[in-house]
Amino acid sequence: MRVYITMLILLSALISFQTAGCTHSYQVNDCVEGRCEEINGHELYTECKNNGYIPINGYCQKYDSSRYSSCKNADGTGITTQRQCGMCTGSMHLYKGGCYSCGSIYPGSLICRECAEGVCTNCTRGFFENPAASQTADSCIRCDDTTGVAGFVGVAGCLRCYSPNSTHSNVARCHTCKLPTHMPNTMGDTCYKCQLSDCFRCKPRMHARFVALSSI
Repeated sequence: MRVYITMLILLSALISFQTAGCTHSYQVNDCVEGRCEEINGHELYTECKNNGYIPINGYCQKYDSSRYSSCKNADGTGITTQRQCGMCTGSMHLYKGGCYSCGSIYPGSLICRECAEGVCTNCTRGFFENPAASQTADSCIRCDDTTGVAGFVGVAGCLRCYSPNSTHSNVARCHTCKLPTHMPNTMGDTCYKCQLSDCFRCKPRMHARFVALSSI
């Protein structure tokens, strides 16, 4: 039974965050191929196919300055033929080319809990706050995003993490890896596998050693 539960946890971890092609029919028509971000089963556009359409809360919308004024070019000018937002203002924040609401508004609630003047100040679990966040730089970075933003990056295979200690490193500090057979090292910048061949789940011991947990 515990093995079955562990496999479910593993599957959930693997599909929580991933870059994906657009799969829904309305998304295929609106989204540039391969420019979707899947978060907890919800597909978010990161670039729209048609000029003058921009990602707002994960969907491509025809730019209207009266409705979507939070989305601007990075220099603060209005959208004309652009297909992404370069800046977000007000109660929205920038994430991978789109503007997202904060708090309880879905799907922005998958990324950010609180915003202030175009910057997310409290990212949800699975993300960390970008120390270089601004209206023109993503506030929240996935814990497993090794491309990163403004030089700050996540950790391959990481599920939960803390923001980097920017005075010493630009890498997030992972505290939970996606795979139950992996654990972070003492610095939190790497997820590595338990040393024991028959281990399906492990927990840390002193000096970063690991112990296999029985399936009994």
